[in-house]
Amino acid sequence: MVAGRIEHIVVLMLENRSYDHMLGFVPIKGGNEPGKDEDGNPLQCPESRTVAGSPMTRSWSDGRYASPLDPGHSHAAVMQQLGANPKAEYAPDNRGFIESYLDKARGKSPELRDRLSWRLRLLGAVTLAVAAAQFPWRFVALGWALVLFAIAVVGFLLVWKATSVSGHVPRTILDSLYRKSKPRFIVILVLALMAVGWLIVGAFVDALWARIVTAVILAGVGGALVALASKVGRHEIVVNADTVLQRAIMSSFAPDKIKPLTELAQGFATCTSWFCPVPGETWPNRNFVHSGTSDGAVDIEYRLFDDPTIYERLDEHFGDAPGVVPWRIYFKGVPQVLAFPKLWKHLGPEAAPDTRFRTLDRLIEDIEKGDLPRYSFIEPFHGTNIPGTEFAALGTTNSQHSGNNKIALAEYDS
Repeated sequence: MVAGRIEHIVVLMLENRSYDHMLGFVPIKGGNEPGKDEDGNPLQCPESRTVAGSPMTRSWSDGRYASPLDPGHSHAAVMQQLGANPKAEYAPDNRGFIESYLDKARGKSPELRDRLSWRLRLLGAVTLAVAAAQFPWRFVALGWALVLFAIAVVGFLLVWKATSVSGHVPRTILDSLYRKSKPRFIVILVLALMAVGWLIVGAFVDALWARIVTAVILAGVGGALVALASKVGRHEIVVNADTVLQRAIMSSFAPDKIKPLTELAQGFATCTSWFCPVPGETWPNRNFVHSGTSDGAVDIEYRLFDDPTIYERLDEHFGDAPGVVPWRIYFKGVPQVLAFPKLWKHLGPEAAPDTRFRTLDRLIEDIEKGDLPRYSFIEPFHGTNIPGTEFAALGTTNSQHSGNNKIALAEYDS
């Protein structure tokens, strides 16, 4: 450990926030003037990076702990924010943040398009397969279609409610469902209406043309409903964009609102030219911290990873050295690092003196006792828990994620 001068390394990895958003207004020795770029100009961004003369919005020091709309952070969305065009029509220039944010609000972002997942394709295949079944399965299929139809109707009502709110972009569960799942609502609604028409007519009429005509008509009705909801939502979003969305995505934190981070940034080294390994979501970058690779992933992939990790390397390095604990992971809820099954053998009763997984409330206790390992990784509370296990957790998330860093509604505008 550097000639004995460094005894412990503690890594706290929080969630998706940009450097300028967090520290853009914090005075740092050797850094830019607060709120300015390296040339002394105000931090600002155009509404559209491809339209000449597009309005500019500068950064404001009024950042919130939770955003009114979670910015896109998939690989596709981040590439859009960076201005990294796959066709090489222009050079990356970090001027696509507002464009990406508005696209997500309007349901047009690459993030939403990319997440039209295999589940929807499977749903369509199952629906068509069941629809082709003959009696008595025809009535089973009819019941399944009615379930889909009910889901679609509820989904549409959520869309209508979320998009017809004027004056601001509401941070509600309705808004979240619409913003994140609009493609699902569209596909489920259209598929359900087609299936209902196909199966109801098919239960009484064998004519293929009658089934097709009814399915097409009901699909058209579903498409019209979605178009109407989208039109209302898009109108409200555009009308209020000047006062909500552009300013929201260009907001930075005032130093006194992030006092611990401000003190750390001003008291220790701050890397102003540090870039995450993968321009995208959390899991690939967390995997890089643990194993030096994302295993080919550029977005979150909910699967297990068998790549070697720093934890095995530390065990190999320190071996059975007496009095040395090579590493520990401090967590609350379900830690993402469990995606590495090689670490599962280190799970055990927290009371055991050699356990490598300890809850966050043990961290301060271990520091006070001088019981820190050589390497500590702190995993924040992401909001997931397994009741009745060591991964049970309640309370407010503290991961700093702009979309789920929950706070009480009464405190939202404080």
